Amino acid sequence: MRQTTVRVTESTRALLRHLAAAEGPSMQIIIATALEAYRRERFLKAVNARYASLRDDAAAWARVAEERVALLGARDLDDAEREALVASAVTWLPPSAQRADPAALDAALAALAGRAERLYLHLDLDVIDPAELRANRYACEGGLSVDEVVAVIRAAGERFELAAVGLTAYDPAVDAEGRGPAVAARLLAAVAESAGRGQPVPVAED
Repeated sequence: MRQTTVRVTESTRALLRHLAAAEGPSMQIIIATALEAYRRERFLKAVNARYASLRDDAAAWARVAEERVALLGARDLDDAEREALVASAVTWLPPSAQRADPAALDAALAALAGRAERLYLHLDLDVIDPAELRANRYACEGGLSVDEVVAVIRAAGERFELAAVGLTAYDPAVDAEGRGPAVAARLLAAVAESAGRGQPVPVAED
């Protein structure tokens, strides 16, 4: 491993030696661990600052109107959740409805396209049926297949500019067969293809 020399004060060197003797790891590991903790602290401070700035901007913080939201693939709802969803202006298309009517997806996206031009695509991996991917302990039967999710991504890409994408709700400890990375890669490839046309989808970086 390539190394370099960094000058520190005598007190800092003494502290490093003390920690190394007391804790076990080398002084290099202690420094690397401390720097990583510092990097994470700076990142969280930046996030908190941006969050505070967003909260102070009434227009930016405004709630997304229900009629500009489509929920696809959700199926495991309790009675209160179902009642609230049905009473809202959110477009809800569970897997059963999507399969029963091949035109339902296009109709839902067409209605959404009448209200927005750009789309934030939020992909919870537990929307996928556990037979193809057990994304987390909340995943339940009756979900979409990976092919069906890819089809949704492509259909959305045909109607909207994909402004950003989130890939969430994955717990590798539950994915005993380790299918998650390959599934995620396939979905993101579909996003890149749909958003593509030479334009990358923005992602958050720390």
